[in-house]
Amino acid sequence: MKKLTKFLTSASIGISLSSVIFLIKDYVYDSAMKEHEIFTILIALFAPLFAVGTLLSVLLPKKFDRQKLLTLGLLFSGIFIILLTYLNIYHLQMLMPLMKTNSITLAVMWIARIMGGLTGLFIGLSFGATVKNGVIHYILLVLFAVGIFALSRFMPALISYEPILYTAGGLSLACALLNSYIETEKKKNE
Repeated sequence: MKKLTKFLTSASIGISLSSVIFLIKDYVYDSAMKEHEIFTILIALFAPLFAVGTLLSVLLPKKFDRQKLLTLGLLFSGIFIILLTYLNIYHLQMLMPLMKTNSITLAVMWIARIMGGLTGLFIGLSFGATVKNGVIHYILLVLFAVGIFALSRFMPALISYEPILYTAGGLSLACALLNSYIETEKKKNE
């Protein structure tokens, strides 16, 4: 059970990281009415906060439980990926039908900026917390990230982005629950 959870966690982090960097770019661009600057700002916030989250989780003293940090990172990155996917211009127009399209486009742009930065922070936390899992998990993480990158090159012709992004967010949430379950079982056994 532990090995399967570690495998799924590595896969989840790789898919989440790659989906935010490669898939959300086109998805947010389409959902923000072709605003060119949105992705640049999203990545400009994502990258430094990813680095901060990674450094924070690696440099924290030993008394902090890395398993809790991993669970927290997976939980919030999953929630933010799902929210980033759901809160596009079409869904916001259905939720707020009296708002003008320009106002909704601005709201989508601000949501993408904030959620992109927060997602980077929490993916960085979970990425840094996997340092103890070993080299094989980093290789898996990179392979899944490269796989999503390759899929993003020809995916728009096959399927839309939403199912992949919802799957990435759902996988992060499922891995957070699995890691939390393993942590509670470990404490019961002690």
